Amino acid sequence: MKKILTVAAILGFAFSAKAQTEVTLNVKLHPIQTLVVTGANTVDLNYITKDNYKDGVNAKMTKHLQVYSTGGFEVSVKSKEAALQGKNGTIDANTINITASNASKNATDIKVNSVQLTNAGNILVSSVKGGTDLEFDVDYKGAGANAYVNKYFNTENPTVYTTQVQYSIVAK
Repeated sequence: MKKILTVAAILGFAFSAKAQTEVTLNVKLHPIQTLVVTGANTVDLNYITKDNYKDGVNAKMTKHLQVYSTGGFEVSVKSKEAALQGKNGTIDANTINITASNASKNATDIKVNSVQLTNAGNILVSSVKGGTDLEFDVDYKGAGANAYVNKYFNTENPTVYTTQVQYSIVAK
């Protein structure tokens, strides 16, 4: 009987033994920012009337910028050159004003700005938080106060001045 109890005690111990090991689980979050310009690839500011030259003209682009960001971000805008180029001259880029407005219902803690277009760039939109499917309207406004009088040349109709507007996004 003593042998049976010893075997039972040994088997009981063997069945109650536990093995334990550990692994390290890391969740590694990398910054992701995407910026998409939607709609037309060309924005026209048409000066047609005397009041256009006096008051300036604007073109509002609805949901023009779409942002996805895993954290805080800044969207900057700049002109490729310091001046818009024409066949017979230039117009200073800083005579164009660009204004962003929030078109998203799910956006919080976002700051939108109105900036002059320069080749150095300015922050148009910034946020301390990230977000998905964030959309922004952008209004392009040309100068008033007759700033472009004497910029029309009869050698082309209409006289056109052009630059490339560049948007960029960075993590904040």
